[in-house]
Amino acid sequence: MDLVGHDWGGNHVQRVVALRPDLIRSWCSDVAGGPDPNYVWHDLAQLWQTPGAGEATVDAMFGAPLEEQIAGSIALGMTAEAAEASAKAGGPEMATCILALYRSALQPAVGDWGVELELAERRPGLVISATEDPYVGGPVLAHRSAVRFGAKEAVLAGLGHGWMLQDPQQGAAVLNELHAGLGS
Repeated sequence: MDLVGHDWGGNHVQRVVALRPDLIRSWCSDVAGGPDPNYVWHDLAQLWQTPGAGEATVDAMFGAPLEEQIAGSIALGMTAEAAEASAKAGGPEMATCILALYRSALQPAVGDWGVELELAERRPGLVISATEDPYVGGPVLAHRSAVRFGAKEAVLAGLGHGWMLQDPQQGAAVLNELHAGLGS
């Protein structure tokens, strides 16, 4: 299969490629900086990983008026429609999942996943580096990981965490380029 992941989906892509490369024809992740030994979780993730502070943070996030939640997601690059759907899907269950997920990935966990991916059988890969994404370690770590994992790199200058919504044509073009090089 050709596996593409965004955000935590990108972490999961990297895990599947590391543990079961036999299932993968190609892969793409926009969080490849995470497995770098120098990666530091972003401020919000560090709050979520901290008992007490994490609960207060998700309570404030999901307890905010719907309009504020939508505006916050739009500021991250989501379209108004996607932001509204995301805000309406949030709630106590989502808060519980966020805390459990981020607490399961305290460093050095993600760095250790990178070691597994580096040692795995190589599959054609693509690291997407959206230069304005504040959550993924930045372009330097993304580049270093692309080299480390034997992947191509697509630098999406000026795009942020919602790169696929900010410029869907450019996002599709880099994925199509990867897949076109694979043959049938």
